[in-house]
Amino acid sequence: TIDLMDNYMVYFGHVLSNSFYPVLQRAIGVGSAFEGWSPREQDVVYRVLIPMTPPRGHSFHLELDSAGQRHARNFRVCVQLDTLWLETYDVAEMKFFKHIARQAPPDSLHLRCLQLFSHLQLGIGFSTYTMKTIVMHLLNTTPVSRWRRRYFLRRLGDINVNVRRCLEQKCLKHFIIGNKRLPQEISLPLDIASAQPPNLFHHLAWHPVAHSQAMSEYRDL
Repeated sequence: TIDLMDNYMVYFGHVLSNSFYPVLQRAIGVGSAFEGWSPREQDVVYRVLIPMTPPRGHSFHLELDSAGQRHARNFRVCVQLDTLWLETYDVAEMKFFKHIARQAPPDSLHLRCLQLFSHLQLGIGFSTYTMKTIVMHLLNTTPVSRWRRRYFLRRLGDINVNVRRCLEQKCLKHFIIGNKRLPQEISLPLDIASAQPPNLFHHLAWHPVAHSQAMSEYRDL
């Protein structure tokens, strides 16, 4: 997939050279396929991000948002609305999994644990990202040596316990935003690194019916 995108960039780089179009950079593979796991082994989705730099002699200009907003993060790029992309932390998460892979022993089953729980939640209300976030928090606090094959059932139990605790407390913190324990190679803007982590289960605290349904789905899981 990366090779395909490299060929794509070479072609369009030649076609669009000396133009006013942004310059495409090397593609970055993100998501489960490039992190080494997938909830559906037979239906892998490959996702890539293509960074863009301004053409020669130009620069990207950011405009501050309306008064009262946090200027550090809320801005409008001087382009049409249909070219705006949502904020994503896929690259930071991909770097985290690569960091773990470099440290993990050969028989580490951390990806297998994530794949198993992500597969189990298919068809019910839990999102794959919920399971991924819980496992990333555990990977960040549990020594990599404790993810070896002989600890497989213990780590599955830890994931299960954390899912239940997060549901009961109606709180699951975002893994990247405001995380003070990220590896050094994950460099974040200061306002993101120092921000209060958003609660991914915020809706459960405000909607009792949704919380009851989530607890019921957990018991089914």
